[in-house]
Amino acid sequence: MSVFRIRLMHLKADIWWDMRTAQYMEFKKLNQYIIRLSEEVYDKEEAEMYAQWIQAYKRLIKAAYYFDMKEDHQAFKESFRLAEREYKDLRPAYERMDVDEWNEEEEEMPTEDDPFDKAEVSTMVFSVLFGVDGHDETLEISSENPLVKGRWLMERVQKLAWSRFGIKALNIELSVNMTVVNADDFLLVVLPDTRQAFRARCLGIDYQPYTEQYRQACKILQREVDDSFLETLKGQASGKLSLAGLALDSNDIQIVIHLLKRAPALSELDLSANLLRDADVLSIFAHVPLPARLWLHSNRLTSQCLDHLFMCELGQLQELGLAYNPLGPDTPRRMISMLATSPQLKHIAFDGGMISGSDQASLSELREKAAQAHVSLICNELPAM
Repeated sequence: MSVFRIRLMHLKADIWWDMRTAQYMEFKKLNQYIIRLSEEVYDKEEAEMYAQWIQAYKRLIKAAYYFDMKEDHQAFKESFRLAEREYKDLRPAYERMDVDEWNEEEEEMPTEDDPFDKAEVSTMVFSVLFGVDGHDETLEISSENPLVKGRWLMERVQKLAWSRFGIKALNIELSVNMTVVNADDFLLVVLPDTRQAFRARCLGIDYQPYTEQYRQACKILQREVDDSFLETLKGQASGKLSLAGLALDSNDIQIVIHLLKRAPALSELDLSANLLRDADVLSIFAHVPLPARLWLHSNRLTSQCLDHLFMCELGQLQELGLAYNPLGPDTPRRMISMLATSPQLKHIAFDGGMISGSDQASLSELREKAAQAHVSLICNELPAM
């Protein structure tokens, strides 16, 4: 077998390896080697072999090609399996011929046919779509390396998603030439001297522990970490969150919203023993859904907070605690409106709410609602019900 054929087998094996490991600089060296190899074609058969190979190689490089490691990559692997085996068999003979292999230190031969001649100015841009906080957010990630592996993209997505949104991306799905591939296992080759855009969607997200979310919120909002707040968050079970007794006021609302947006779905939230006002309640639950059980005991809330809650989605709320707030005498009237549209409410606590019996009509109607929900009105100035 001619030296040319042995070199070609060697070349095929090397290119298969570099496609598998996505080493761009090695690809560029191999590209130069292919050009040099054309000088060793001595007969018609070798010329046809070289022409077929270079056509396939250029098509592979110049197309925005991708591999799904489980399917498309397998087909490419099969095409080189024979070349690798033949190369292994021919290598001893190749070495005995004392043929000088290409020296990468030699001066490269410039050529207009070089597929990678301008590849270093190529750019890939990935627009990755996330569902965050009930709406879509987009991250743009670019790479000037003309070879991009899916795992590299996934790592970049995870890093930016955490720094930008405080979430962990679990997986992404990429659309390439109208084909959807799993971004964890693919290789993309960008067209030389071009800017190519790809669309991707995050298939799942995971939220960090409450302590990490709190630190992230403080960093984003440029707030100092409160040790007592941090200590309260440690070890809290998923689905339940207690922020009671932290002296939270209007200045802390953005921290609370950040935590609640990035918490798993809550069944119970305790914001008791703080300094929250009516507008704070509206600010929080205009951004996050109400849990099944909400405790707001011992704050600075009036009956107006019921109107604010009424403006939110009440479908999940089953228990509401507003004890020991200065609610005021018109609480029964506002409470009746809430009960009329929220049949799922089963327990409401208005103990110590400064509720008087001045509105007898509302109190009478409230008695009729007693079968729907248990309403606790201990320690108020009311006639016996």
